[in-house]
Amino acid sequence: MIDTQIILGFQSDNDIFYKSFYREHREDFVRYLIKVGLNKEQAIEVFHESILVLRKKAKSKTLENVSVSFKTYFYAIGKYKAYDLFKAQRKEILIIQEDIKDVAYPLIEDEDQTELIQAIKVKFKELGNSCRKLLTSFYLEGLSIKEITQREHYENENTVRAQKSRCLKQLKTLVLNGKER
Repeated sequence: MIDTQIILGFQSDNDIFYKSFYREHREDFVRYLIKVGLNKEQAIEVFHESILVLRKKAKSKTLENVSVSFKTYFYAIGKYKAYDLFKAQRKEILIIQEDIKDVAYPLIEDEDQTELIQAIKVKFKELGNSCRKLLTSFYLEGLSIKEITQREHYENENTVRAQKSRCLKQLKTLVLNGKER
C-alpha cells in the first residue's frame, strides 16, 4: 500500500514535494533504468514520464487501491515505459526482468552491461524455436500473455506464463553457465 502522504503530495501542486521527491528518487531510478538498457538521457526522460503517470493516478484516486509498495509500483511504471521506448525504437535487446542481475552477474559498469547483452543475444539463439518465439512475442513485440495465448493457440494464460518462466530460466542458465544446448 502506498503511503497517504505520497498520494497527497502527488495530488498537490506543491513544488517542495516534487523537488524533494526528485532529489530522493531520481538517482536510483535512473540507475535502475540504465541497467535494463536505457542510456542516461532516456532514463531521465522515463523518470519524468513516470512522475507524470503517478500524478495522474493520484489525481484520479487510483493510487489508493495499489497493494504493493510505492517503490515497486513506481519502478514497474518505469520498466514498462522503458519497454514502450524499446518497442518504439525497435531495439533488439531482450530484457530479462531482474533475473540475471539478481544471481551473480554484476551489472555495475557499462562494459559489464554490454557484455551481458551480448551474452543474452548469443545464448538466445541457442534456445529452442518455441522459447525464442514466445520470448520475442512478449519482450520485443510487446504482446500480452493473453494475446500470445490466442495467437499461438496455447491452452490458457497460465500455460504461457509457465512456459515463459521456463524459457527465461533456461536462458538465464545458458547465460550464467555458458553452457551449450
